[in-house]
Amino acid sequence: NTFSGFNVAVGYTAGAAASTAGDDLSINVKYADLIDGLTLSAGFADLNQDAANGIQETTLSASYAWGGITLGYMDFNADDDAANGTDYDGKHYGISFAVNDDLSVSYDKSVSDKSTTGIDEDISSIQASYTMGNMKIKAHMTKANNEGYVDNAKDEQKAIDVSWSF
Repeated sequence: NTFSGFNVAVGYTAGAAASTAGDDLSINVKYADLIDGLTLSAGFADLNQDAANGIQETTLSASYAWGGITLGYMDFNADDDAANGTDYDGKHYGISFAVNDDLSVSYDKSVSDKSTTGIDEDISSIQASYTMGNMKIKAHMTKANNEGYVDNAKDEQKAIDVSWSF
């Protein structure tokens, strides 16, 4: 629902059994009327909240669109309720540029920290998309450093996708 310019979403799922799985609750609030082109969002989730191994997640994000350019930033954390649980913290940002109605290019970067390792996972990607009539061509090049939070583990992927709509 929308209230005074705030878009509010709430989700609730009852657990299967109180002794094995807790309830899930999530809330997201988004506001896009502060400045033209700026969207702010905050989300919170308490997953498996009645059990000892629940996880609390928080996400804060902002995006700003100006002409054909869109900038975005997100901060994410997941805290495991267990005493020796694994927590994650991540920061993600990106920029996209719509060259014209048919061609757009973008770049994004993610850095994530895992509490049980001293190693940050670092992923960056470049994408392009071109549309011509009912045909779309998409391509990306993605590089990961310390993939899976393993020191010096690297991965690189490239792909081209062609699709048609009928």
